[in-house]
Amino acid sequence: MTFDARNGKVEGALHFQWQRGPYTNGARIHECTNHESRITNHESRITNHELRITNHESFEEIPHTADVALRVWGQDLRELFASAARGLAWLMADPDTVQPEKEVALDLTAPDAETLLVTWLGELIYLNERDGVVFTEFDLEEVTPTHLRGTARGGRAGEIRRLIKAVTFSNLAIRPTDRGLETTITFDV
Repeated sequence: MTFDARNGKVEGALHFQWQRGPYTNGARIHECTNHESRITNHESRITNHELRITNHESFEEIPHTADVALRVWGQDLRELFASAARGLAWLMADPDTVQPEKEVALDLTAPDAETLLVTWLGELIYLNERDGVVFTEFDLEEVTPTHLRGTARGGRAGEIRRLIKAVTFSNLAIRPTDRGLETTITFDV
């Protein structure tokens, strides 16, 4: 794994862990598997009447009429799927209040990348409903357009933001962009 100080990117293994640091303004440390870390300004908020849009380095909540939507970025499918799962965790609860105590191995298949993304997030939502666990750490060993193999770790959240019922296929398309890959995911609440 390498850390590029010029652009603040960590490249290599994809293991992310939320940690509270002794920093102000919502800054957090994202630890990586080789214990390198980087400090990021994790949250910036724009408030317009009752609309709150929150930006993160790999996802942002975007306005939706009746449900909740996230725009997610990643350099490749592994990073995109990890970003989507971190975004889902953020929508559900404050990741700082989750102590990862439960680990699950997942091996999923689907006919295409969009269906695999819905299957991945749907499995995390199902496990949340069944066990009350919010997953905040993800080691994705393999992600292809039709197969995902990895591990998710999580625990009970101290603060619940909202109940997510399901992930939808509404306008779901994984597209290449200047940042790598991007998609918008809509969740039923």
